[in-house]
Amino acid sequence: MTKNVGYIKIRKNLLYMPEMAGIQERYGFEGLGAYMAVLLYLSNCNNCIGTFDKSTLHMIGAFGSKSTKFMKSIIKDFNLFDINGKTFTSKLLRISYGINKNAHSASAQDIDKDTSSNEEDNITDAQEAETGSVPPRRSLYEKLDEKGRRLTLDGKIIPKDAAPAPNSLAVWSFVRRRWIDLARDDYDIEAERKAMRIARKEGFGYGRL
Repeated sequence: MTKNVGYIKIRKNLLYMPEMAGIQERYGFEGLGAYMAVLLYLSNCNNCIGTFDKSTLHMIGAFGSKSTKFMKSIIKDFNLFDINGKTFTSKLLRISYGINKNAHSASAQDIDKDTSSNEEDNITDAQEAETGSVPPRRSLYEKLDEKGRRLTLDGKIIPKDAAPAPNSLAVWSFVRRRWIDLARDDYDIEAERKAMRIARKEGFGYGRL
């Protein structure tokens, strides 16, 4: 983790910096919000160096319902981030944390050693050129099983079209089609089982309660 991990420093003149002109012109405030989301992701990475692959872009984009293609554009198209193979970082963020300028290349080599060479994780223009649609959404409170199905951290099934899990204690309701808090909301297990069976037939969910 980086030091001062509880916050990040933002320049007061960020909106007027020449480096931000391109992203503002193309995407407006939407692009600025995505840029900030990437900075927040990097601030939680060792030496502010993140992994540049489809899984990471899916994860960051999920918080704003943005596609992998959109997030890839934010990182690659405006010279706001330094990309080194399968890793990337932000000079401004590293400077704000007082991190060595050479940290990127050194840490990138370590990350590359541990990163899978699975072709599905490699980002290519050809893979993202066909559509800008929102990918299957995930959050930090989800995981995938061996078949690629979405699960909560404690192993409960999540429909493939569900919104990202908001926290580790939330439960997906197949009846209400939303996340609920068991401490405040009623949860009828029989009704949920019936709704899940219907959802399975429709292709929205998997498994059983």
